Amino acid sequence: MGLLRQGDELPIRTKVEFSRRGTIEGAKFEPTDREVLRPYGLTPVLATHYTTATAIRQARDVFDLSLLLARTDAAKLALDGEARAWLGDAIDHAMGLSFDEYTSKVVAYLEPDHAEIYADRSAWDAMQQDVVARLEALR
Repeated sequence: MGLLRQGDELPIRTKVEFSRRGTIEGAKFEPTDREVLRPYGLTPVLATHYTTATAIRQARDVFDLSLLLARTDAAKLALDGEARAWLGDAIDHAMGLSFDEYTSKVVAYLEPDHAEIYADRSAWDAMQQDVVARLEALR
């Protein structure tokens, strides 16, 4: 998107997706980040989201873990015994996802500007390798 000029309108997003995954202990119920909602023209709403440790325990997909782990200082990430027990499953899941699964389940739902970046196979390979390395470092 280029620079906005007076009179230009910001595109308003009309689709907000929420996870349909079951409720898991460790989820937080708090206001959403203003920056996440800005493209939608919304004010913060209360929503449930998972902590990084909870996401690892769920063995979530590579894209989610990539975003979460990149924003989390591994030295400060305290995993309980149950979460550590799930690290092997999370690593197996991350390594087992194919590029085709990733593009159909993740890239297809990204905003066009982001989809263009993440649809590249080399971006997928780098993301997958980074997530596996970060998970292995948490053992």
